[in-house]
Amino acid sequence: GGTMLGFPTANIELDAATTDRLVGINNAVCYGWAVVEDGEVAGASKAAAHGVLPMVMSVGHNPHFKDRALTVEAHFIHKFDADFYGATIRVVSCGIVRQMGAFTTLDALIQEINQDCAIATEKLNTVMAPWKPVSYTHLRAHETPEHLVCRLLLEKKKKKKQVHKP
Repeated sequence: GGTMLGFPTANIELDAATTDRLVGINNAVCYGWAVVEDGEVAGASKAAAHGVLPMVMSVGHNPHFKDRALTVEAHFIHKFDADFYGATIRVVSCGIVRQMGAFTTLDALIQEINQDCAIATEKLNTVMAPWKPVSYTHLRAHETPEHLVCRLLLEKKKKKKQVHKP
């Protein structure tokens, strides 16, 4: 459905343990960060080069399309040049934008998804605002943006302690 609506999604494969943990946030639109891992899959290396990107993600039974199975679909708020089907992606959810529901028209759904992307971008930019001069390329291997924020806070705190008063 996502590509048909103009919002291509990465469908995340769920194991039983993950499905059990997601019960509490059923039918939610979440926002956070995602990254495509480099690998053997066509398009993955090119996508991975973009690093950590903002995303919105649906978690639930997608009431609009009347899905019966629990699904998790992440939409990167970024336009990729190529598909990366089969690649491994990692996501970090930072919060919930809204609960999913059925819409009277596809246009209404598309308008809501556009709003979801705008809200997610605003919230994620607010979190990262104190570190605007720092680009996401400062992330270390296997470090999430949240880890980056924590690391920068600690480094800032250490620098303050090192300042000597005359």
